[in-house]
Amino acid sequence: MKKTKIIIEIEEEKLSAINLYSKESDSDLNNVLKEAIEGYYKAVVPEAVRFYLESRQNIKISRATKKESPEIPKFADKKGR
Repeated sequence: MKKTKIIIEIEEEKLSAINLYSKESDSDLNNVLKEAIEGYYKAVVPEAVRFYLESRQNIKISRATKKESPEIPKFADKKGR
């Protein structure tokens, strides 16, 4: 699926504190936010819709990676053409 960017406003002091203390753990703010958005997506979007969107994405991927069929050789007719 095509990705889009979002902008989140946060107070500078809070972001500085997050950056300072996240160095002590293995968590990364970007990954934490992605996981939170994914969890929210799963909680809000019905499973059937998620399945539909994922199947559309799989079709696009398979079409993009599908190799073109080889060209069928043309044989000369009886007149040598």
